[in-house]
Amino acid sequence: MYTMTESQYRKLPEAYKGRYQDYQGTHPEWKGRRTALVADPGTCLVIEGVSLEIIPD
Repeated sequence: MYTMTESQYRKLPEAYKGRYQDYQGTHPEWKGRRTALVADPGTCLVIEGVSLEIIPD
């Protein structure tokens, strides 16, 4: 689980964060959750509530 604060998430470049789009319909429960690309140790896609925890400042 990757953890970051709200301010750390806001500081990410727009190209590295977004909202989950469930185009194939395989994970409708993830739709709309915040996502981020992080370097840990390679480039990883993390999804809020699955592999990303965003905590208040």
